[in-house]
Amino acid sequence: MIDPIPLELIFSEITVKKQIVLHHTGCCAQAEAMRSAFYINKEGKVFQLFDEKYWAYHLGLTLENFQKLGVDYRYLEKTSIGITLENAGAVVRKNGDFYPKSVSENENILPVEDAYEYCVKAKWRNEQYWELYYDKQIESLRELLLKLCAKHNIPKDYNADIWDVSRRALMGTAGIFCHCSFRNDVSDPHPQIELINMLKTL
Repeated sequence: MIDPIPLELIFSEITVKKQIVLHHTGCCAQAEAMRSAFYINKEGKVFQLFDEKYWAYHLGLTLENFQKLGVDYRYLEKTSIGITLENAGAVVRKNGDFYPKSVSENENILPVEDAYEYCVKAKWRNEQYWELYYDKQIESLRELLLKLCAKHNIPKDYNADIWDVSRRALMGTAGIFCHCSFRNDVSDPHPQIELINMLKTL
């Protein structure tokens, strides 16, 4: 069950939507990612956390990042729809098992369920292992993207620049982007080949 977003974090201002931004939770549920309008768990179940015609601060942007571009960072928050995938993010291998990398040393280590069978063995943001996005998640994301793009007239074209900070994203160009399209200090989502192939064939 997903906890509802506190009402004070949702702005009931109706805005035209131009972008969809993909997130994942990380093992401790990043604050920005959990302010997305939609959440997809590992079983592929979609939860709508608030009406996407409204908005919340899901990108974690600051004014300083945008002064040189002459763009109001709040405009991007207002005109984008966040979708968060349940995913531990980077994981580390210990004694043949995989564990969330971002767990504090003062907390109990939380093993990622079945992650040893599904981790992506490719370096991304200097990390080799990541929890896999599951087939049911990717299919649910595909269906949701098609629905939202049609409803809000958002282009579905795939652009490889979404996996790094993108000027198109920061300038508010319409389309589908990643959290890491806006910030170089985040790593979500990671470029799993099945996710890329889905985005290419929307």
